[in-house]
Amino acid sequence: MKPGDNDIRAMLAASASAGSRDTWLALASKALGGRDPNQSLAIETLDGIKVRPLYERADVARPAPALVDGRAVWPDGRRAWDIRQLHASPDAQATNAAILEDLAGGVTSITLRLEAPGQFGLRPRHEAIAAALEGVHLDMISIGLEAGEDYLGAAQSLAAIWQERGIADGVARGAINADPLGALARVGVLEDRAHDALQTLALFAAANVGRRPGVRLLLADGRPYHNAGASEAEEIAAVLATAVAYARALEREGVSPAKSFSALAVVVGADADQFLVIAKLRALRSTLARVLEASGVEQRPGLIEILAETSERMLARHETHVNMLRNTIAVAAAAFGGADAISVLPHTWSVGQPDGHARRMARNTQIILQEEACLDRVTDPAAGSWYVESLTDALAARAWELFQDIERRGGMEHALLDGIVQERIARTAERRAERQAGGREELIGMTGFADLGGASGAVEPHPVAGGTRRSEREAVPLTPFRDGAQFEDLRARIEAAAAAHGAERPGVTLVCLGRRADHGAREGFMRNLLGAAGIACHNLELAADGSGPADDELGAAVVCICGSDADYAVGASEAARRAKAGGAGFVMLAGKPGAIEGELAGAGVEAFVHARSNRVEVLSEVVARLLADAGRDAAGAHRT
Repeated sequence: MKPGDNDIRAMLAASASAGSRDTWLALASKALGGRDPNQSLAIETLDGIKVRPLYERADVARPAPALVDGRAVWPDGRRAWDIRQLHASPDAQATNAAILEDLAGGVTSITLRLEAPGQFGLRPRHEAIAAALEGVHLDMISIGLEAGEDYLGAAQSLAAIWQERGIADGVARGAINADPLGALARVGVLEDRAHDALQTLALFAAANVGRRPGVRLLLADGRPYHNAGASEAEEIAAVLATAVAYARALEREGVSPAKSFSALAVVVGADADQFLVIAKLRALRSTLARVLEASGVEQRPGLIEILAETSERMLARHETHVNMLRNTIAVAAAAFGGADAISVLPHTWSVGQPDGHARRMARNTQIILQEEACLDRVTDPAAGSWYVESLTDALAARAWELFQDIERRGGMEHALLDGIVQERIARTAERRAERQAGGREELIGMTGFADLGGASGAVEPHPVAGGTRRSEREAVPLTPFRDGAQFEDLRARIEAAAAAHGAERPGVTLVCLGRRADHGAREGFMRNLLGAAGIACHNLELAADGSGPADDELGAAVVCICGSDADYAVGASEAARRAKAGGAGFVMLAGKPGAIEGELAGAGVEAFVHARSNRVEVLSEVVARLLADAGRDAAGAHRT
């Protein structure tokens, strides 16, 4: 029996018999060496919500009287969510072929992204849109447009295509997705100033609301905020504030809130943090219900369409096949959270235009989760989970606070123009980057378990995004944030150096003391850490006392000593001294040596790397040393 088995069995037995929270906490504290589990095992979200290791029924607070329970507006019976595919190629014929292939493969609706300020896509011409939709049964398929601030022309083209093909107004299905505030947030400038753009939106909606009941006119898009690094509550608050801004603008043109909200869809990003995504969608539904109640709108299921798109922010540029796992988790979470439609960005989206295989994997991810995992068979499957319920309530409360703050500052238009939203999200993105750098947020395939031989494959790069029409800036645009970008940038430098010099990937020599059983854990830790920057590792075995191969074999540009605490006390100083004598440029040691740190520093150890180190700072120093050494080698070879 392994150490600790008795504690685990006792914990399970106590849980099964008494179900006592105090019993569990006492046993968990014992297993943690006397530490408080609620402190040692707790984590905190970027919204400041503390997630504890254990929840029970008493932890679920019921909504306040003014807050409508989000579950009350779910459909009576769960239905399959809409499998939506995004197309953004500038080539109309290629887009048409891809759309027909997707529809034949099980996709149930299509979104066409058109080229516009700040985004790439299909040419925004009537002929191109018509060609892209050739052969598509528009009486059966919903067509959505993403045209940025150019939604008016796109809407006219789509309406003309419906008319040309004999699609009656009552039969047409789709979405215009007019969202000028989202465009302002992304690019910082509109052809019309923000206030004028809202008036134009209101006039457009007033003229068209109710004309085609199956067509959503408005979109409150959370993706620009999500992809800038916003927290879950910040994204929800931005969606709520945008939706209310549009409803107010339409009301000034005589459109009732009930009609405004019936013409609205909302969309948020879904990343691989499963429980937060589930809670975010549930909290979004709950807070939207609260907005409807405050607006005097009778609530009914499906009044506002809730969409989710897998996160662009989370997609890795290296080892893109791992993105399929991220997408799978994100789709499952969005389904559990009750999204009406889900769109999956193909796993190669981070590096370029998806090919047929990537699109197939994107749609099959959803089909398998529907038809084989049956995730569409249960209404609100997270209901009753004390953890998810508590997280939902806390997230809804925090999002409502942020939404009220935006409203107090004059609404979403003024909050964007004054930079309030952008500043808040920038601070959150900075904290997100710090968490990733410090190892508190692991990104599989990027910051952890990177495959140095993993290739992304050759794909056609994305087109250049459309430029803005005016140089005068109205608002500060959101700055895109990518998970793990600081690590991938370092890896790109290493790989570029290797390619430029026609040499092997620059590497670090791991000087391993003693037996593998003793040094293996720290050797693995360093391989994992260095792999995040694309750095190869080469082992050199020494005896526990630091003796072994000649000094010059230890003289690499960067050396890291790995071993147990006991072996460090015996041989780490000798290993460091010998490495310096052999010409090593930079010597590190894996772990925290405690009392012998001064002795090791005197022997030549310049950095101590451990689980709480800032990994980006460590890797930046290592990369700089390796690239300088590679440059010297290349210069020497050139002179020779």
